[in-house]
Amino acid sequence: MRSLPIAAAAQPRADMLTVAALALPFACVAPLLLVAHGVLPLWSAAALLWSGAPLLALLYLPQRYAPRQSVLLGTMSAAVWVAVVWQLFT
Repeated sequence: MRSLPIAAAAQPRADMLTVAALALPFACVAPLLLVAHGVLPLWSAAALLWSGAPLLALLYLPQRYAPRQSVLLGTMSAAVWVAVVWQLFT
């Protein structure tokens, strides 16, 4: 987003909105297919989708405070997040 002509204060918000807009359709496909086939209850699928919202905030922290290592720290944070959340839903 740094190449776009937007204010520096709006860049983090634009980054998060871009990630959310690009990731949301892909994140919704698997739980909705499981609901359609009767494998997962609707309330559990909604909880699974909403559990990803704090992950976006967690992934913002490495970009803000350690930009040079943000890819590595973001990948590690996402892997730990998935491992923890997976245990809650299985």
